[in-house]
Amino acid sequence: MGIKGKEATEETMVKNCKKAIRYGNELRDVYPNVEFYIPAEHEGFVHRAYKMGFLTIDQILQIDCDIILTCDLVILYNHELVLSSGMKIEYEFAFENNIQTVNWLACNFISDFLKGVNNE
Repeated sequence: MGIKGKEATEETMVKNCKKAIRYGNELRDVYPNVEFYIPAEHEGFVHRAYKMGFLTIDQILQIDCDIILTCDLVILYNHELVLSSGMKIEYEFAFENNIQTVNWLACNFISDFLKGVNNE
């Protein structure tokens, strides 16, 4: 869940997903040789499964962490300057598994890292 938790409206969640997808697509345009996994692109399925009782928040986060194991880098885009409880879990999981994490708003490392991958 986002920082607003159960108080978040559908409108807010859709707006945040659109932002994440837009920024992810901008990264894809700049770094075409890098594979980006953007969770927001799958949010429709996840949200429906959660609302229908097929997935719990804990199960969703377990799946997120399993996906993180396949990543070289986790980019935390906290546009509201706060990590949600789910993002904190994902960050800690990545850290515990020696997967680099980067705060999009606080660091230019992403650009340097992706430039190296883009040139491969």
